[in-house]
Amino acid sequence: MLLQTDIVFLGVFKASESVSLYSAAAKLLLPALAIPTYVGFALLPAVMSRIANRERPDSIITAIWRITNTLTLPTCVAGSLLADHLVMLVFGARYAASSVPFGLLIWSVLPQSAQVLFGFLLLVHRREGAYLRSLIAGAMCDVLLCLTLIPPFGMPGVAVATVMSWLVVMLVRFWCVRD
Repeated sequence: MLLQTDIVFLGVFKASESVSLYSAAAKLLLPALAIPTYVGFALLPAVMSRIANRERPDSIITAIWRITNTLTLPTCVAGSLLADHLVMLVFGARYAASSVPFGLLIWSVLPQSAQVLFGFLLLVHRREGAYLRSLIAGAMCDVLLCLTLIPPFGMPGVAVATVMSWLVVMLVRFWCVRD
């Protein structure tokens, strides 16, 4: 959701070449973003079963947290350090400028991993309103940051806007899960 909004804003403020380069960087994120989603979907039935039996799903939630962090933190570090090489390998020299936004965007995987877990917990506990509020908060943050950061910074600015927006979604969901 937030990546598409960012691409639209980038297209409004910058040339179509920037949109193409940023879109390439965003596409490289897809495999890393699949990790927390698949882990969450795989373990969600066990969480729901525990909740249905009025048991606490703490051990499963801890396992999801550990698995996703064990996989996503090294992915972020490696992706950031190897951004130039990954972009060149996948897209070639023509997209070399995509490496800077990718090196920043890869860090959105950490808050996205956590927000997936917190989002599942909100939905399992039938707190759709809190789930929606987190998305609205993230979208509002994204719009404000895009309007502020894209004109002076271009692709790096929109990448930072994306990371910060996902961080807001994660923090709102964490706050709501705590209740």
